Amino acid sequence: MSKTIFDEKEFVYTDDQKKKLSELRILVEDCKELEIGTDDIFLSKFLYSVQWNVPNAYEKIHRYYDFKALYPTWIASHPPEEFKDHFLVHKCRNVMPIPDKDGRAIMIIHAVDLFDKYPNYFYDLVEMDDLIIEALFLLPQVQKCGINMVFDLMDATKNIIKLVSPSNSKMMNKKNDVLPNTNRTCHLLQKGFLMNTATSMIMPFMEKSFRETIFHHDGKNLKKFRAAIGEDNAPAIYGGPVKNTFDENLIWNHIMTNREYLVKLQTYRKASAVKK
Repeated sequence: MSKTIFDEKEFVYTDDQKKKLSELRILVEDCKELEIGTDDIFLSKFLYSVQWNVPNAYEKIHRYYDFKALYPTWIASHPPEEFKDHFLVHKCRNVMPIPDKDGRAIMIIHAVDLFDKYPNYFYDLVEMDDLIIEALFLLPQVQKCGINMVFDLMDATKNIIKLVSPSNSKMMNKKNDVLPNTNRTCHLLQKGFLMNTATSMIMPFMEKSFRETIFHHDGKNLKKFRAAIGEDNAPAIYGGPVKNTFDENLIWNHIMTNREYLVKLQTYRKASAVKK
């Protein structure tokens, strides 16, 4: 296989970026409320997301951990092996080996209905997404360029459609606002009256800045989707080059390689944040 986004792991910072990392580290270490790490890779994901503005990065860290305290079920809290079958057997999630035309990692979210099999399936998916995103933030390219989230809703069942609700969309707004994603984009691949109606109904509940990054595509004609993601970058299943196939082992192996770090992230907290 040719080079993938997972191959580059070394972070190289400019002198100015090193200075700002030191400034942010001092702020975090001096804050008695924050019980979190201060390694470069952890801090730089927040700095990249705000164009290396130190005060804004510090504020975003606080907002992220306020969110975590208020909505713990929307952040990963279990070791990744609990979701092994979701990844490798049911293939609910994938990350493409190559980025989109703008350098963003392509994360594929498949609408797989396993509600009868897993009692907490919705929150399993929430945790899986959180694990994937945090694992991707360990890659230099993702911190610099961001993530392109592709929601494949073309085979969505009624159980999946029920998840497309105003309450869940509001929570997505809240989490999107605190995630340190440099340049996130969402593409919804959908077909059928019910799915189209459901996604149309939740759009008014999305914040304008979030809504402007969401693009809808008719599953019967994905030409605009391929153009947006890059003709040479689109997955083969959506009409891209034959070589652009899914390999669920890529993201799973990356997660397990970084398992210890990802589990450690789950212990980070803001001591003064009030839980509901």
